[in-house]
Amino acid sequence: MSNLMQASRQWASRPDDERFLSLVDLDAHCTQQRAISAGKVVSSRKLEIVPIAGDEMKGLEVHGPNGTGYAPTHWSFGQLSQLAGAA
Repeated sequence: MSNLMQASRQWASRPDDERFLSLVDLDAHCTQQRAISAGKVVSSRKLEIVPIAGDEMKGLEVHGPNGTGYAPTHWSFGQLSQLAGAA
């Protein structure tokens, strides 16, 4: 398979938010994502890990100081696990 065909198939199989017809479209998307994104440093002592409410209880949520729950990514769950193991 030629590189051109392989690149075309990879582009076509991507989700919509990863397909851009021009660099201008990509730049506009990245600018919008940057505008709505926020980073915040929170002490791990202020985090609470709770099971996800439901019948099966097959997951965890991280609750911050404001009480909002977030599902951790694989990477962030690994970071939290390392912190817990060091205690």
